[in-house]
Amino acid sequence: MEIVPEIKDSYYITYGFFYLMGMLVYVPYHVFIHAYTYWNFKFQEPCDGPPSSSCPTTDSNPPEGSPERNYFQRCFTASFLITSHFTFLAFLFLAVLFSKKMPPPVKRITWALMMDCFLFVISTILTQIDFRESVRLIFGISILLLLLITFCSAISMISLYELVTKFPVRYYASIMSGPSICGIIAVLIQIALIGARVSPEMNGTIYFTLGTAIMLATTVFYLFLIRRSKFFIYTIQDHSAADTYREMNDVKVVSREKMVSIFRKIKWYYASLMIVDGTTFLIHPGYTTLVMSTAHDTTWSELYFTPVVVLLLYYVCNLIGLESARIVKTPKNGKVVMVPSVIRFSLITMMIFCNAQPRQHVPVYFGDSTFIFLIILLAFSGGILKNIIILAIPTVVPRDEIEAAIVLVPCFSVVVVSSCTALSMAINKLI
Repeated sequence: MEIVPEIKDSYYITYGFFYLMGMLVYVPYHVFIHAYTYWNFKFQEPCDGPPSSSCPTTDSNPPEGSPERNYFQRCFTASFLITSHFTFLAFLFLAVLFSKKMPPPVKRITWALMMDCFLFVISTILTQIDFRESVRLIFGISILLLLLITFCSAISMISLYELVTKFPVRYYASIMSGPSICGIIAVLIQIALIGARVSPEMNGTIYFTLGTAIMLATTVFYLFLIRRSKFFIYTIQDHSAADTYREMNDVKVVSREKMVSIFRKIKWYYASLMIVDGTTFLIHPGYTTLVMSTAHDTTWSELYFTPVVVLLLYYVCNLIGLESARIVKTPKNGKVVMVPSVIRFSLITMMIFCNAQPRQHVPVYFGDSTFIFLIILLAFSGGILKNIIILAIPTVVPRDEIEAAIVLVPCFSVVVVSSCTALSMAINKLI
């Protein structure tokens, strides 16, 4: 059913909500990853620690791979990635199994946001507690909090994709821009903290305090939206009435036959999406963060090259690509986006010959300028292709199949990202 013209999205409030929620899902990822100096500080062990652990030095942030790092410092990033990916996959499996028994997306998002706020407040409080006499305890608590936060983020993500299908197609692309906006904010904070030379403990406090503030602000904004936005309320009620009608008349919304039918209609779009995500996470950030500037022993090369070029430039170009997809004509044939998606493999081949360190087998052929150009191409092409696919999917399936088609998008993405993150480690060893 079409939305009546008189009810409009005043001040683009609902647009802002989908941008904000798209960003919010990735706040835990960026907070936990970018606060690496804090984790190295938090996981220091006293000199009289267990024999299997190294005695910590006064440097709370030893270089990656340094023998000065103890077991907990070396394993936290890997534990973080494994925990977050496994939790996402577990919830996706549960969401598919119990989709009919779960509450509506609006209620799920409300619950998930409130839980996220509570867990981030606890994490912020823990930054002020000294656990150096019980490193195993804080490591276990951190992983447990991460598991619960990721579970809430997974609930928000799936619910968000279900919710957006009730709105016009132009709203779909807003969700995809959220992660890049979140990345830009996180990296700008990281650069500011590097320049300010704050202590590792303060680094963690700042990151988690800002993460908590974003969570609280989003929750307040969301509660305001679902109660005061006429456009949002009308759209949700309109589709809820349609869902109720289908349930009363025993209309099966999603069946195995329908899922097969959906997949056949948009298989090229799904395949292109998986290739775009795969070519990105095979090389970024696992490999690209190892690339060092050829201008050695400068403040730029030592402190700012990675956060500015590898992270900030990537997120900015990716966001430009995502927003540019709105002005591109949506292709009716999925093979049209498959071709440029496959071409992106050439970017991986070229990046392997950039100055990633350490390396033993592959020579270096390209310097900083070539690497920067490749980062721009990788980010922009990934953004524009991904949103073109997202905007195209609702145009090639019937209205009653859009929700199932869109909800499958994060399912495929999580599986591909998890697989390619592991393969990225293999590429690092091959060079």
